[in-house]
Amino acid sequence: MFCRICGNKINTEYASYNCKECSYRVHMKCLKRFRYIYEESSPATSESVPNNSIGRSTHLIKALNQTNDEGPHLGEIQRFSHDHQLKLILCDHEVKDDKLCEGCTEFIISAPFYSCVQCQFFFHIRCAELPTTIEQHRLAHYCTLTLLRRAHTMSGVFFCSVCFRQRRGFAYSISHELLWFLDIQCSSIPETLEHEGHQHLFCLALDPQNRKCKACPRDNEKYVFVCTSCDFILGIRCANLPLVVKHKYDTHLLKLTYAIENDSGEYYCLICEEKRDKEHWFYYCKECNFPTHPECVLLET
Repeated sequence: MFCRICGNKINTEYASYNCKECSYRVHMKCLKRFRYIYEESSPATSESVPNNSIGRSTHLIKALNQTNDEGPHLGEIQRFSHDHQLKLILCDHEVKDDKLCEGCTEFIISAPFYSCVQCQFFFHIRCAELPTTIEQHRLAHYCTLTLLRRAHTMSGVFFCSVCFRQRRGFAYSISHELLWFLDIQCSSIPETLEHEGHQHLFCLALDPQNRKCKACPRDNEKYVFVCTSCDFILGIRCANLPLVVKHKYDTHLLKLTYAIENDSGEYYCLICEEKRDKEHWFYYCKECNFPTHPECVLLET
């Protein structure tokens, strides 16, 4: 049993707040602190109740003839951010050509995905079906978020206000905060997380109190995931790392890796040629023996 604000365990001998309908619990002191932070930063009143209201970003043109195990995705859609129809592409092999998703600007590695029927535009399913609005998002002080096709900066490049990573592509914004942006990865982050890099369940801590991520060298993360069973802390930046990436220096996919690749005692990034900490996560191609820092490979893709 753990607090959904700080992520620490709750001692049942002391009073805490809990939901009667689910397992949501918080420390009394955490709720008081979080209410103060929320009331100071949000234009909404303290009586507002968070919800999951969303606005649709697509409308159906043609339904796909699917069996039940193929998922709920649509065959052809019209997206608000693109003038032409998008068609769902199904295939059972790896996508060989370099196809960049227009939403998140990351490579499309596997099908299914959406493709424009008239021009060379591609979207991950998750990016094509993003909601245009999200009401009272917990990482945006429970304000309403609006999806932008392009951040209103000079170049369209922006820094996510939650993970502080430089991004291109779609962004969510708060209407009254001119330079506050949320990237689409952080917009869909869950409250609890299972990650292949750790054996236990994580809980998102909205008030992390400057705890350090164990997967990278960053200090003072704004939001972290706290392991509910041990002392492992995972920053939201690392929680959002793609499991596989492409890079121009390697013909294979690079896989996010959590343990050292050999016992040599010396570990380097082959992009920046600087040393790597053996305790930190990295990307690795086993076929080419190509290890790299996550930030190095992501900045060059």
